[in-house]
Amino acid sequence: MSANRTLHIWPECPRSVDGSVELRAIIETPDGNRRPLWYKRPEESANIASETHDLFLVACLFLAMHTAEKVEVHGRVSRSLLENLEEFIRAWHCWRPTIYHIPELDVEEPYSIQRTENQVVCAFSGGVDACCALFRHVTRLAGRRSRPIRNAVLVHGFDIPLADTVALEAAQTSARAIVSSLGVPLHVISTNSYEFCFNWEDAFYSQAVAAMMASASSCNGCVIGGCEPYSDFPIPWGSNPVTNPLLSSAEFSVTTDGLELGRVDKVKLIAGWPEARRNLRVCWQAGADGRNCGRCEKCIRTKLEFLCHGITTPECFPPEPLIMRDIRAVKPKNPAQLTLLREIVFFAEQNESLRTAQWVGALRQVVKRGVAIEKANIVRRLRKRLAVRTRARRLLGSLKFGLPKGGSCGL
Repeated sequence: MSANRTLHIWPECPRSVDGSVELRAIIETPDGNRRPLWYKRPEESANIASETHDLFLVACLFLAMHTAEKVEVHGRVSRSLLENLEEFIRAWHCWRPTIYHIPELDVEEPYSIQRTENQVVCAFSGGVDACCALFRHVTRLAGRRSRPIRNAVLVHGFDIPLADTVALEAAQTSARAIVSSLGVPLHVISTNSYEFCFNWEDAFYSQAVAAMMASASSCNGCVIGGCEPYSDFPIPWGSNPVTNPLLSSAEFSVTTDGLELGRVDKVKLIAGWPEARRNLRVCWQAGADGRNCGRCEKCIRTKLEFLCHGITTPECFPPEPLIMRDIRAVKPKNPAQLTLLREIVFFAEQNESLRTAQWVGALRQVVKRGVAIEKANIVRRLRKRLAVRTRARRLLGSLKFGLPKGGSCGL
């Protein structure tokens, strides 16, 4: 990158807009482009999120790592968060050195404050991980790590586009039915932060944390459901036990819940929770209108996870039965999806009543095909890296032998 490539974050004062509080900053990218980044949450009393600007730095982190050599925040950011983010950035640079760089973090006003609140918000998309996290903390199944949940938060602008109010209404209705069964209120926050996301698979967790920071009225942290378990998590992946804790600060803790559980284990919990079983929302497909299409990879995979526990078609899906053709058509798009499909096969193979089921055989072939493709992708990436290194060595060799004796280049 060329010198002086700086990403500026210019926070503005919170303002009331149509019954909501808007938290807003102007983001100036190194090419000089200026765009607003905003979050709108239900109007409540002033809180720490409106007085500090940690959320804007977290939301722009991956964009900054990809495009900038320096980040200047013209506002207040937690000292302890800055310390953690420096380590977060180095980790991602190690994992993706050709994509993410190590920008300098320059903050106008670093701060440290003493927080006395002991409540958190829980990110709630309505999916398996979110349902499991909320249930475990409300019922204290998370043990000593159980946190008192003040409210659940549904984010509009991630999987549901800001313009799609029909899907939002459906998702909101389903989510409220689930959380109200536990006596937890639901808040909806909207944001355009997806526009500042360089790569969603890398940045989705940090984007969720920033949204929770924006919504956390009088709270000192958040709970977010984990994806893959400790036993089998892919790296690099947006949510992982290495860098997730580095998004915490002394003022705002970030708890990733359920990393000791596989997704099949989480579905078992939901299978015995009628409100969640009826209103679960896992589908991200366009045109699903905030419901489950029943046909995409994630819908098929979730149906199979329920099938592991003897539930053929949960009420949250269309009533069409699961057929072998649907299973055979599944194509995992990334290592994380492949890991989750392998988990289902492993669970079924440990269960004598499932081991010889036709659907298990079909899924086993899907996983076998996915593993072969992933291996081929790894070989291709390694060959590409080897070719780049070989060209670099040849170039260095030509430069070395092209120098006059003494290496003075005739100067």
